[in-house]
Amino acid sequence: MKELYKLKQFCKLKEISRVTKVKNRSESPAEHTWSSIILATYFLKKLDIKLDESRVFKLLLYHDVVEIESGDTFELDTESADVEEKERKAFAEVLKRIPAELTQEYSEAFSEYLEYNTPESKFAHAIDRLEPMVHQLDYKSSWKYYGYTEKVLSEKKRKYMEPFPELLEFYDKFIKYLKDNNYI
Repeated sequence: MKELYKLKQFCKLKEISRVTKVKNRSESPAEHTWSSIILATYFLKKLDIKLDESRVFKLLLYHDVVEIESGDTFELDTESADVEEKERKAFAEVLKRIPAELTQEYSEAFSEYLEYNTPESKFAHAIDRLEPMVHQLDYKSSWKYYGYTEKVLSEKKRKYMEPFPELLEFYDKFIKYLKDNNYI
């Protein structure tokens, strides 16, 4: 039973609140992860290059597990260096609490995601930045409330789409849609 409680540590991700909303409540990172995997499944089929789908899914599955310890960080609130340091500390705490059988897999996925040097990690980052945009289509007023503009979106998200022409094309069309429909 001790291992079951260690395994349940991952389920705590459902208890963390993100800034983004689902109806009248905060979204959890677990919901964001699920939606990210769905988006990845869709966009992987559109790429001209072949990525390791299983690897992408693992990167997305594990990328926000540190939020069990660190909580969610809204992308407009802090500098990325601050976030990375906070997440590295949280990572060490999470490692102490999960089953030994998953520590290596989790460690490798988390490191690969942070290092941002494989095509799969770059794709996972792009999907991680794109998913909240897709989600927020249902919450039009939040775009202006949080201060999103084309410039802000470009600074925070566009660079992650650039390694993938198919994603970049989608992103640029998405921005045009947002402008044409008064989201930003």
